Amino acid sequence: MKLTQEEYDKFEQKIHAAISEADVRRAWDHLITDVLGESIHEEQEYRDMTISNVVIEFKDKGMFKNSKESPKFKEATKGRIFKYINRLSKKSNMPTSAFIGVVTDGQCTSIVTVENGKVDSGNLLSVNFNNIEYVLRVIDKGMRVPLTSSNLIDDFGPLSKYGGPVILSMYSALNADLQQKGNNKTKLFFNEWKNLYGQVSTMPKNKREVVLKELGFPLDAGLSEVLFTINTYNSFLVKLLAAELISTLPISSYSKFSETIGLTSKNIFTVLKSELELDNFFESSNIHNFVSEVLFSWYTESTNKPSNMAEKVRAICLRLSLYDISNYQAMRSGDLLKDFYQKLVPDKLRKSLGEFYTPDWLVSYMLNKLGSLEDKTILDPTNGSGSFLLQAIYKKKEIYQRKGLGSQEQLSKILSEVYGFDLNPLAVQIARVNYLFAIYDLIIDSPGITVEIPVLLSDAIYVPEMQQGTDKYVYTIGSNVADLHVELPKSLVDSRQRLVKTFSILNAAIDHNGKFEDCLPSLQALFTNEDASFFKTLNNTFDKVQDLHKKSWDGIWFQIIQNFFWSIELPKMDIIVGNPPWVRWSSLPELYRERVKDTAKLYDIFSEHKRYGGNELDISALVTVSVADRWLKNNGVISFLLPQIHLQNDSSSGFRQFKIGKYHLIPQIIEDLQNISAFENVVNKPMIITLKKGTNDPTFPVEYKKWISVDNKKVVKNNAALSDVLMTRDVRDLLAKPLKDSPRARWIYGTRQQLPIFDKLLGQPTYHGRKGITTDLNGIFFPRILNQGNGLVQIETRPSAGRVNIGPAFRTWVEQDMIYPLAKGSRNIKRGEFVSDDSIVAIVPNKGIQDRDYKDAQKQMEKLPKMKAYFERFEAVLRNRSTYRNFMKGAPYWSVYNVGNYTFSPYKVSWSEISSKVNAALLEESVSKLKNKIVIPDHKLFFVPFKDRDSAMYLMGILNSSIIGDIVTNSTVSTSRGDILKDLHLPLYDKINPNHQALVSYLKSASDVDQKEIDRLIKKIL
Repeated sequence: MKLTQEEYDKFEQKIHAAISEADVRRAWDHLITDVLGESIHEEQEYRDMTISNVVIEFKDKGMFKNSKESPKFKEATKGRIFKYINRLSKKSNMPTSAFIGVVTDGQCTSIVTVENGKVDSGNLLSVNFNNIEYVLRVIDKGMRVPLTSSNLIDDFGPLSKYGGPVILSMYSALNADLQQKGNNKTKLFFNEWKNLYGQVSTMPKNKREVVLKELGFPLDAGLSEVLFTINTYNSFLVKLLAAELISTLPISSYSKFSETIGLTSKNIFTVLKSELELDNFFESSNIHNFVSEVLFSWYTESTNKPSNMAEKVRAICLRLSLYDISNYQAMRSGDLLKDFYQKLVPDKLRKSLGEFYTPDWLVSYMLNKLGSLEDKTILDPTNGSGSFLLQAIYKKKEIYQRKGLGSQEQLSKILSEVYGFDLNPLAVQIARVNYLFAIYDLIIDSPGITVEIPVLLSDAIYVPEMQQGTDKYVYTIGSNVADLHVELPKSLVDSRQRLVKTFSILNAAIDHNGKFEDCLPSLQALFTNEDASFFKTLNNTFDKVQDLHKKSWDGIWFQIIQNFFWSIELPKMDIIVGNPPWVRWSSLPELYRERVKDTAKLYDIFSEHKRYGGNELDISALVTVSVADRWLKNNGVISFLLPQIHLQNDSSSGFRQFKIGKYHLIPQIIEDLQNISAFENVVNKPMIITLKKGTNDPTFPVEYKKWISVDNKKVVKNNAALSDVLMTRDVRDLLAKPLKDSPRARWIYGTRQQLPIFDKLLGQPTYHGRKGITTDLNGIFFPRILNQGNGLVQIETRPSAGRVNIGPAFRTWVEQDMIYPLAKGSRNIKRGEFVSDDSIVAIVPNKGIQDRDYKDAQKQMEKLPKMKAYFERFEAVLRNRSTYRNFMKGAPYWSVYNVGNYTFSPYKVSWSEISSKVNAALLEESVSKLKNKIVIPDHKLFFVPFKDRDSAMYLMGILNSSIIGDIVTNSTVSTSRGDILKDLHLPLYDKINPNHQALVSYLKSASDVDQKEIDRLIKKIL
């Protein structure tokens, strides 16, 4: 639909000349017919005009007297439209909110809706081009737009008519602001966000271009800038949605927020900054502390906004005003905003950020397992979009409604029982909007109540701490850009009511460019018993916030500080539940790692293994112990979705102590979801772990449920119904316990019958596995073999074999002295069989990693000029290898690691580090192109070296047995099996033992090994 200037001019002439109601009707009749081509139904059942689901009521010219309080306006809305829409609703069996009313007296027009039995009229719109075009769009739509994620994406997605232009305008403004000389607020906010939250992993050029094309951005756009733009846009849109919802309440200062902003604001960005970004609209509507981040408000003050950006933002506001916000059932599970964000940010980009939202069926399942939530306090300390909070709210509402509690009492209980916080400001804003939608019906029935959504911008790990030897808290907020060091007296932090009042006083002084002395009398009147040191501490914090204000970094800093300190005052919870972020320690921003390192040491969370101590720890383990310590009651329960590897990898050994001070986190039940894809289109290996805080020592074994499939499938759809999942799931009831009598030990699981059998085979290892050679540049050390002859071998590098650029494929002839057959990963290792790949070989220049080995290798290399020249070609990248730099001091630059006499043993029993099942094979002299040469395993293989073949055959048979396979599979991580023998106490080979001889003889003679026969023979041995 498009209104032309000519069509508008004709209408304006007719409406200007109109006097009676009939004149007004005819003017609109002609306009609607000409522009929309609609068939108009007049005077049906006393309705002046009906078009689809739109009812239009006309009055004589000027009868509204430009006031919504005039008798004729009230008659048209409450007397006529209300009655007509209710009648149509009953007749069509559609909710009243699906219909739209339009009332006009030829001078003013208003859009009217009927919701919750009440009339809600919009702004009185005068006759001008923009207003008339807006009314025509309302009529053209025919009914209000249902609030669904698909409609939001269609209207406001990155390639949509309304959203796309605004996103690209924001991106243009951001780039221009960042390139502008000197400092500006956008630069400050962008750098702050990037340092704290904007860690975008590297992405190959082809994948990056696919993402950018999918979003409609230029193909050379930076991913950080793109993500900041999308987050800014998303934050703007969800706040706009919340404001539109609040504007339907009688307490709102706007009757229809989006319509008002879109049609009546002369400077739309000034209004958006004040009302939306600085929280004034929500505060005036008794929704306190609703917006507590300023990072995404930069667009309102950018000096480089495209000239038409204001009109594009107006178009979004007017489009949103057509939505049926009151019919918000799609919001009830949190699906809408979660789905919108997931569709706004392409899968590839979200996966690179580690952003995975918990499916609703899984949220429901976890909450149901916790029993009744009646009168229970509950916290999600990494709440994301708020899925766990929302479902907890709806469960509590059902309970309290059954008990007959009134709306205000229900609201009061929910606000004091359901808490969340998150470190990401966008997640906090989305969760607050979702929370608001969840309690909206209770707010309607509780007039005059002030609401503060208990979703905090706060950290689950790094929280304010008492400064040693003082009575004050210290905390640093922001990155090195903001670097706000806060000091607050303990007596102030202990009383949130006084903290809020104090910050209100200080903030007022900041806003008016005042000094601390200006607000000192008010503070002294509030704190009559405090000494000078109390006010000096406040003065220090005031000065730091004022410094930011002077740098144009004004905003709501005291509100942000208040949020972080609010977390200290939260009550101890009955239940903590959620899905904390899964991020490796080494992947965290350096600044954040430094801030939380002391907390990690406090809980002794790092592994005792030096190589795994920090880099490999998943931060979800630290979140678990930290929140349980600070916010969980004694005898309270914490249930988290965590990586299952926490139970079995070396880097999580500190977590497995389940110890926080005098308390234990006692394992209650584990639900292993590794075998199913609970997160659609995501490969991860989650478990639901439920722990109870108490002073007793944990007891083992504990219940361990292993999910095998759902509806005979491995993938569970995100939109699956929990009832369907429960009805069709296949679950094995098992038990789990530590491998040995150590709190840090890996866990093993099995049936009640299996665990005692496993115990007999666990203990001091009788065999020790070795790791294959580590090169760090497989493309150079594991080349293709093309030809051979006269003692030389023609080889070709493999540039695609790693991430480091080694240049294009390079062919050359080299001496064959250092070249060996290669066993590379699981593809070469089958059960009982080494499958050779003749096309790739290994270059092994040194036979050990001691000084003498390096000297011997250097001497040999001098005798091999072609091999020496080959390595010289790649000297720069070889010297830059991390293993070479960190662990091979004094070695020639072409040396490899994890090599020794054992590497050249004639027989090696080998298995893959990465495998779903245990498969062991015997590596012996090659019968391939490089005849009579020892096969060399790469770093993805482990092996045990042997001098005689029978001993090797014996161990290979044992490792391929079902019982050993079960032990290894049930106690190690499939992606890092490592030395599977380190906890196995196996009988050594005895050539005179008949059972040992029988096993070896069978393996030698059998052309096709039978698993049942292997297990029968092994049973006699073990």
